Amino acid sequence: KGSALRSYQAKDGDLAGLAAATCQAPASSWRFTGLQTSTGSTSVMHLANPTHTTAQVSLRLRGPDGLIDTSTLQNIVLAAGESRAIVLGGYAQDLNSISAEVTSLGGKITASVQQAALRGLTPSGVELVGANATASNSQVIPGVWIESKENVSKLSKDDKSLVPQLHVSATGSSGAGFKVKVLGADGEVAASFDENLAVDSDATKVVNLNQLAGGYYTVVVESDAPVTAAVKM
Repeated sequence: KGSALRSYQAKDGDLAGLAAATCQAPASSWRFTGLQTSTGSTSVMHLANPTHTTAQVSLRLRGPDGLIDTSTLQNIVLAAGESRAIVLGGYAQDLNSISAEVTSLGGKITASVQQAALRGLTPSGVELVGANATASNSQVIPGVWIESKENVSKLSKDDKSLVPQLHVSATGSSGAGFKVKVLGADGEVAASFDENLAVDSDATKVVNLNQLAGGYYTVVVESDAPVTAAVKM
């Protein structure tokens, strides 16, 4: 047993930047939240079958308005040792919040998402998105770094989406009501979130976090139905 890290680095081109993520053990189910295909954003799902057994893979996508048609992404055959890259923008165009659910029958697989962004013609970074925890009525996201309000204002001057955001996805047919709590070094932080936050069935919801002062936080989501959650910093 051990652990491993993978990294990516490029000094120029549309994918200029540095990204790193831990390697994952193969599994039969993967979930990702907070993916984007809006203008300037690219999300690519990478699937790999490291086992000796053929895997039959299916992919479901959820957006702000509910389930997205992924009929052509069902029953994808991934042979032993095979990998595949799927550009999510080909199925979910111009969306600022997407969640993805990957399931595999037969061989277990690994899944990850590479995201890149452009501001006009200027590369704005690249990241390797790790999988979420299983959908639950309670999600805890530690290590959330919030830039100072001054820096956030500068970054979002020309693009209002460039603010820290909480992305929540309901995974059931009934949707979910949820509350957000923020913890700092000295305990719970005073924050004024809507008391009636909700996400529709099989859909995603974005909550801006730009009211928080700069620093490290833990974000807690408590819901009345299972959800997944992630923070875009």
